[in-house]
Amino acid sequence: MCVAAIGAEVPFVLQDYPQSTGVIIAPSVIVEIVKRLPSCVMLKHEDWPGLAKIAEVRAASQRGDTRRISILVGNGAIMLPEELGRGVDGAMTGFSYPEMMVEVCRAHFAGKLERAADLFDAYLPLAHATSCSRASGHGDPEVCAGPARRHRLAGHAQAGAAAVGRATRRRSDG
Repeated sequence: MCVAAIGAEVPFVLQDYPQSTGVIIAPSVIVEIVKRLPSCVMLKHEDWPGLAKIAEVRAASQRGDTRRISILVGNGAIMLPEELGRGVDGAMTGFSYPEMMVEVCRAHFAGKLERAADLFDAYLPLAHATSCSRASGHGDPEVCAGPARRHRLAGHAQAGAAAVGRATRRRSDG
């Protein structure tokens, strides 16, 4: 096992990415790994769709069946608000605008769910376009049309985020 190779004192991340590995890890198996291996400190969740899996892993720790570990999501954070609502701690992804994910997480954890959703929605077209790949199983040839389309979507997302910011400021000012 990998823990024997790296040493029991070395923390490790369990990556759940069946679209790439071809291995589907059941929630019960994740819980068992966390129980048996104290050096497993985080789950990188990239299953698609995987909201029920996140909820099951979190429920196991809430019941006391296992300890709580950090859960970060990948997949371009394409479902970040829903994943946050199921108990993830944040995102670790290659999305081109990490400041959006930071602000969505901050708003969510501050209880400003509408603000988090508005920010996320403004960037959703770009998030979808940049997370597309045939390997991930959710690529759409029209959306994944290449750099020129992503550049146009980036402009739309930035304009949308600016509008969300203005609207939020007006609501909080008035």
